Amino acid sequence: MSGLDHEGVVVLVEDDEDVRSSLVWLLESFGLPVKPYSHPMAFLEATMPHGPRCVVLDLRLPEISGIEVLERMRQRGDDSPVIVITGHGDMKAAAEARALGAFDFLEKPFDEILFVSRLRAAFASMTRVAAA
Repeated sequence: MSGLDHEGVVVLVEDDEDVRSSLVWLLESFGLPVKPYSHPMAFLEATMPHGPRCVVLDLRLPEISGIEVLERMRQRGDDSPVIVITGHGDMKAAAEARALGAFDFLEKPFDEILFVSRLRAAFASMTRVAAA
């Protein structure tokens, strides 16, 4: 399959080791670099890679929720597209994520092709904004 070549890096914040490993493998198989984090505070304290990035953010994380992580990102001026993923379909959380500017909200298990297509759309949205 064609990769997401040179579109940017996916920053993955997922505490479940098996899910994180699977998503890293999936994304790398599409040619996209991945910067994985197992803990939300490690992500929030890290220096982010330069260039285009999309954040894939689990909703249920240790210490603080994915919604709180997204709030902190926005408070510090990080407007990276965010795809929130969850194994617990929660319409209230989906609405909160959208209100904070999340690009998408996907329930686990999700279709891999849908996931990759949503990442492509997120990267494309950055390209359209930068060109405007």
